[in-house]
Amino acid sequence: MTLTPTWAFDDSVIPDPHGRAANMLRFADILRHPKTDGPDRRPLRSRWQRRIIERIYGPSTEDGRRQVSTVFALLPRGARKTTLASVLALGHTIGPEQRPAGQVISAASDRTQARIAFDEAADMVRADPRLLAATRLRDTKNTIVHGKSRSTYVAISAEGDAQHGKTPSFVLADELHVWRGFGLWNALKTGASKTPGSLTVVITTAGERAEGICHDLFQYALRCHHDPDRDPSFLPILFQADANCDWLDEAVWQAVNPGLAEGFPDLDELRSEARIARELPQLREGFKQTHLNIWQDGSVGGWIEMAVYDEAGGKIDSKALVGEPCWIGVDLSKSYDLTAIVAVFLDEAGGFQVLTYAFLPETAFRRRCEELPDVPLRQWREAGDLTIIPGDLIDDDVIEGKLRELCDRFDVQEIAFDPKFAAKMMARLIEDDLPAVEVQQRPVIMGPFYSELQKAIIGRRFRHGGHPVLRWCVQNAVPIYGDTGLPYISKKKSTQAIDALVAAAMATGRADAAGGQRSVFDGADFDPNWCVAF
Repeated sequence: MTLTPTWAFDDSVIPDPHGRAANMLRFADILRHPKTDGPDRRPLRSRWQRRIIERIYGPSTEDGRRQVSTVFALLPRGARKTTLASVLALGHTIGPEQRPAGQVISAASDRTQARIAFDEAADMVRADPRLLAATRLRDTKNTIVHGKSRSTYVAISAEGDAQHGKTPSFVLADELHVWRGFGLWNALKTGASKTPGSLTVVITTAGERAEGICHDLFQYALRCHHDPDRDPSFLPILFQADANCDWLDEAVWQAVNPGLAEGFPDLDELRSEARIARELPQLREGFKQTHLNIWQDGSVGGWIEMAVYDEAGGKIDSKALVGEPCWIGVDLSKSYDLTAIVAVFLDEAGGFQVLTYAFLPETAFRRRCEELPDVPLRQWREAGDLTIIPGDLIDDDVIEGKLRELCDRFDVQEIAFDPKFAAKMMARLIEDDLPAVEVQQRPVIMGPFYSELQKAIIGRRFRHGGHPVLRWCVQNAVPIYGDTGLPYISKKKSTQAIDALVAAAMATGRADAAGGQRSVFDGADFDPNWCVAF
């Protein structure tokens, strides 16, 4: 689903009962952009930019306060995010949102990034002799001070611990996707919460990893986008293409680059960049991230390109596999995470045929449906690809029953378990002579399994039947690499669920190991009469 704030372009009425938005726009029109030529040098000339100002500052609560206290703006590269940010910061320093001795803070991941918005704001002040006379620019300190009100605008970088004690009335979080950790964000946000009527504005592109504070806030922004009544104080401004879109379609570019029709970014330059990116996968993913705001997945981290994965998605005939040798991987959970069972069958060409079974407790299902509106969990349930178990926890009897059913249908060689949560179930299966084995989730053990699975996927030898839950888990995966150079899929770094992938890696790894040890006498072309002559 491509996301855009429709209110930024339509004729809907945005209330402004106290004239705050009108005042901010009048102030913005006083400013002169130093890099703009021609008679109209206003920094915010586009209608969608002005509608954003109206939406932030217009609506009020019943007691007259500004309704919006947090803004999350996901804007692509070249949309003049810095200009918008500089105008907002100046509006709170020397403009109509100014407060006596107010603290206006522009924060970024490093000093270079922190200077970008500050330099643009300072240049706009220098462009007007009246503003320059009313302020003191301390360039070496990244600070603008308004003499009369003593309000201060300062640009800082990510020394989070050093920022405790500040009580800002306005916080700009610039390119939040590259911030490391939560220290700076927590320091500034808790400080702003001490100031009545403070405003926090995040202006960012999508990130290279779907993790961290920026992605967490993006997920919340998604929920507020789909349900505006959830939190009227949180304003999502999301320009994002669908992850499965045709990224070369210029209509998609137009939809998520609100300034493209007006020349920012430059269309010819975008076309040139796309031509190169079409040939180079890493540049392609970067194009999607920066120009279409598509969060990058595990394929960028060196794991799997999903287009390659999808090539082996043909339907699997499970009835034809009845009685065939089978290796099973099980990744158990208790509450919020998926539980996954993946059955793997070797084929004569050295590849794998895969059947996937996924389970969620009902409570976790409802919570995930709410938190992940773009993940079609309900559709998967209705299609039978996701089994919902009543209650708050995974019922071990349901999982064990499914494993016993698979053992009745197939010639199960091993049932490989992540030992966490599995001890009692394994004991019961072993007691009944079923081949349960333990596979510890350590890089030295799982690394070769993930490596083999990766090779099988790239070689189109991993025939997964297009199971959507398994695909989702593969797409969520982010690998880390140890001294051996082998990949290990980290649950901490990966986006959302990877449980079915973990089960698939265990099953594939055990099947591959067993396949490599098969005797010549097990081959389909073995002739038992051959040995009579000897």
